[in-house]
Formats: sequence, structure tokens, C-alpha cells
Amino acid sequence: MEFISLALNIIMLGLIVFFSISFVFLIKRNKKNKKIVDCITSFDEEKIFFEKLEDYLKTTTDPEFYMKGIVLNLWGSVFYRHDDEILPLLDKVQCFPLVDNRGPFKRDTAQLNEDSLYYLCLACVNALYGRKDIEKIEKFKEKINENCEYLKDTMVYHVSQHAFKLYEGKEDLGEQFFKDILDGDYSGYKYAKQLIGMYKDLCQAYLVKIYSVQNRKDDFDLIKEDVQRFYDTKLGKRYLTELGINLEWLNHTEKDN
Repeated sequence: MEFISLALNIIMLGLIVFFSISFVFLIKRNKKNKKIVDCITSFDEEKIFFEKLEDYLKTTTDPEFYMKGIVLNLWGSVFYRHDDEILPLLDKVQCFPLVDNRGPFKRDTAQLNEDSLYYLCLACVNALYGRKDIEKIEKFKEKINENCEYLKDTMVYHVSQHAFKLYEGKEDLGEQFFKDILDGDYSGYKYAKQLIGMYKDLCQAYLVKIYSVQNRKDDFDLIKEDVQRFYDTKLGKRYLTELGINLEWLNHTEKDN
């Protein structure tokens, strides 16, 4: 009995030490997150956003959070059309720091940095598609494929790969994959649980593009209500507009401001 009691005490002590160290790491991570969140909240003010981001990149030494800053800078440059900055920034992107799971406290790094992976793999490319910038789309595809080893298990990577089929007019345009996601067939992919709604919205947006190009109004009517709801969000309006969806075809009237 004394041996069992001693063993239990050792286990409890180990758990206390583990959770204490985990808590310290969490506090440090939250402090780093706060700095980049401060940049993100200034995104609508172009000058202030880039000034804050420049200061952030100058003072950040952690590889993971530095790379988050690079990707955010890349997204800002795409969004605000700083065309000369896009490819040089893309060259700096390395996905490994964003998905590195080594060590006991980094088990979910890919999910923690899913915002950065979304900007890189989806948001930037869709914005470029809206401008018909085929050359830069191809460069993004090359960069994403170069990092396939680190991204291959993530939802965001697979959505991007099938979005490229749509952008390039290849195979089934990604249709079956997008339908599978809507049907809940995504257990094999890693993703932040709170983002599954966003991924489904994006897949529906891609399907609308396919249906509109192929004039499949009956198929569109099955998802029309959800797509119109998505359009009423800031992300949805931008994403559907970039895809070149004809709003008259959607039969959608914008809400009065």
C-alpha cells in the first residue's frame, strides 16, 4: 500500500509540474499572440496596419510568430495591391514553423496557426483569381506544393488543392471534394473545430461558381439559402465577388445599410 501511495504521489507531482510548465508556455504564447492580434485589428487602416506590422517583424524573434507576421504581411500586400511586395514576401514563406509539432507543448500547432495557413492557401489565391493574376496564382501553387510535406494532413491544404482545379478549369473543378466536405466527410483532415463552418461556406462558394459556369440552377437552388447568408458576411461578400459570381444569378438583394 505504501508503494502504491508513493507511486500515486509521484504521478500527481509529475502532473502538477507538467501543467505548471504548460501554463507558463500558454502565458508566453498569449503575449506573443496579443502583439500580432493588435496588427490584425488595424487591418482596415492600411498605413497603421503596415507600420505596426513592420515594428512587429523587427522585434519578433520566435520563428513561429515571425512567420505568422510574414504571412500576414503577404495577405496585406495582396489585399492592398502592393504588387511589388507579393512575390518577395512569398519567397520568405516557410510553413514548417507554423506546423512544427515537436516538443510536449506544440501538439496542435497547425490548428493554432490555421489563420496564417488560410491567408496563404486560400485568401491570397482567391483574391488573385478575382484579378485574373494567373502568374502569381501559379507562384502560390508552387509555394504551397513545396510545403506539401508539412501541410498534407490539413483541411486548408486539401481545400486549396481542389480550389486550384476550379481556378485552372481542370478535372471536375473540385466539385466532388467540395460536396464531400458539405456531407461531413472530412474526418481524415486536421483543422480547428471552430473553423469547420467557414470551410463549408467556402466549399459552397466554390460550388456556386461551378454551378453558375455550367448554368446548373437546380443544383444551386439546393444551397442558395446558405450561400446568401454567407454573402451577408464581410468574408462571404469578398470571396464570392472575387470568384466572379453574378449576383443577379444569385437573385440576391443586398441588405440596406
